[in-house]
Amino acid sequence: MALTKEHKEGITFFRLQTERLDSVTAPHLKAEFLITVNSGEKQVVVDLTRVKYADSSGLGALLFGLRQLKEREGDLILTNVNQRINKLIQIAHLTEQFNCCTDEIEAIAVFQNNLVSS
Repeated sequence: MALTKEHKEGITFFRLQTERLDSVTAPHLKAEFLITVNSGEKQVVVDLTRVKYADSSGLGALLFGLRQLKEREGDLILTNVNQRINKLIQIAHLTEQFNCCTDEIEAIAVFQNNLVSS
């Protein structure tokens, strides 16, 4: 899975460069979450701009990352979530678990103002 990582304003940004977040790509994303949290990062933004499709494996990878970060007193924000993926999050009753922002600017503001869920 193509993924770029960027560090800005004390936040790690995962920019997924794939259209599908599924059983093929989810293991790679999980591995990236482990690498990130084990290096001490606590604030992660996952940019889903290019992701057009996600299944339960993809959602599971995002939940895995969220749990890993929460265990270390960190948090995860999703940005640029399309309507299809947002609907999947709603169907799975995960709207209270995932903090979704419209874009990177909003995500940075949420982290800087400590507005993430505990």
